[in-house]
Amino acid sequence: WAAAFDLAQQRGLLRADLDTRAAAVMIQAIALGRIVDDAAATHLDNERWARSFFQFIDRTMLTPVG
Repeated sequence: WAAAFDLAQQRGLLRADLDTRAAAVMIQAIALGRIVDDAAATHLDNERWARSFFQFIDRTMLTPVG
């Protein structure tokens, strides 16, 4: 993940101040969280999970547009 994020950062897609190794750890933690959520008695449905995931990415990692 970190190498992919480094490349995306070089291309201007990710924020310049983003710590790409920390971002890679966050993505891995989110994946583990998804597994735990699936096993929980009450959990997010796929649509809400995807919406939450992409909102997180937009707000914390991507370079603002416009």
